[in-house]
Amino acid sequence: MKPTLSRTIAVLALLAGSSLSATAAEPNADQLLKQMSAKLAAAHSFSFRAEREIDAALLEGRNVPEQAYVAVLVQRPNQLAGRSTSKGGVRHFIFNGQTLSLVDEKKNGII
Repeated sequence: MKPTLSRTIAVLALLAGSSLSATAAEPNADQLLKQMSAKLAAAHSFSFRAEREIDAALLEGRNVPEQAYVAVLVQRPNQLAGRSTSKGGVRHFIFNGQTLSLVDEKKNGII
């Protein structure tokens, strides 16, 4: 199953909506999106997990899609860390506000 932008927005809106008080029987989608955006903008830190899939037609020499599981942590104002796990191995990325590092565990070093 391939993630789409509209599905991602819908999931984020549902997550944000679940933590907000219900003000109407049928909430307005625009209002929910604005509330979710405001809550996310006010957060000092947040994290998320995602599954990504690249179609085999986009990968040279492959006939099956490539999947990876990604976990990301954002700490404002300028820090970011993540981990991507796939058949090809595990990669970590870290941004400390000045330097972005990408480490490949399989290659045992910084890329």
